[in-house]
Amino acid sequence: MDPSQTKSNLSFNKLRYFIRDDGPFDLRKLVFLFLAQGSRVGLTFPNGAELAIGVIGLLCHWCVLPINYSNTLTETIAELRNANIVAVIAHHDLPYLFNLMELSFVEKSFTILSATPDSWNLGIFSITQLTNLAHPKSTKEPNVLISDVGFHQGPVPPEEELPKNIRPDIFSKVVLLLFTSGTSGNKKLVPSYSLNMIVIGVGCIFSA
Repeated sequence: MDPSQTKSNLSFNKLRYFIRDDGPFDLRKLVFLFLAQGSRVGLTFPNGAELAIGVIGLLCHWCVLPINYSNTLTETIAELRNANIVAVIAHHDLPYLFNLMELSFVEKSFTILSATPDSWNLGIFSITQLTNLAHPKSTKEPNVLISDVGFHQGPVPPEEELPKNIRPDIFSKVVLLLFTSGTSGNKKLVPSYSLNMIVIGVGCIFSA
């Protein structure tokens, strides 16, 4: 629920529509972005509903590294490099977003995506591709503002049955990366959270 009561609450049906295959959050719809299943994607949002939905959406197809929104530019760059991130979804008001764009253009090792919260729906956001990590076989030049995938441009479809073709091996894939706090030295990457672990953890919390 929206504490400010200015946006409509996020239902389970809206969430499923947003993150499903070929839905508004399907990053494969971005023409110039080559993002294979399991690719590592950074996510830097302020605490809130958009951060939670972004993590859930990325868990479905890729591997997410949540990056502290209060990090300095130096800290964020270090985490991106140490985790071999190929794309970053950043809140459009991130103070050093332009600096990350410049770095992306120079190094050509990761793509920057800007996320803007939806004006009407809590937790939903649109994505604009700002820099380009082209498909290896593509001969096209990088574009700016390539694609904008919105949510409220059409009706939410009716409730659907859960897909029956989920591969069992998908649950063993690493889907969440975290860095230690670094209180006793340099931050260390902990790439050991599989989808199976996440599902079990959520189940335990739900049943507690």
